[in-house]
Amino acid sequence: VAASTGASEKTLKRFGIPYEKVYLHPNHHVGYYPGARAINFKLLFNPQDGKVLGAQAIGEAGVEKRIDVVAMAIQQGMTVFDLEESELCYAPQF
Repeated sequence: VAASTGASEKTLKRFGIPYEKVYLHPNHHVGYYPGARAINFKLLFNPQDGKVLGAQAIGEAGVEKRIDVVAMAIQQGMTVFDLEESELCYAPQF
């Protein structure tokens, strides 16, 4: 499964928009629970103010949930600092 939202690196370069990127490789759920699958995630942001510019992710499960969060962050003009402080739902495995 692949998903993306916002601007890509190619678009940001084309328009001369400054950006930084971070790569993350979390599991789609906690590792101690069987069947955890990796997600390859890239987040693009403005280095001056931290504004979220875009994200892309690939994985077997849970990709769309992460990208949905970033899509909302972009719509609301949030920064990486806002994402850091966001409180999201957690449903423990039973």
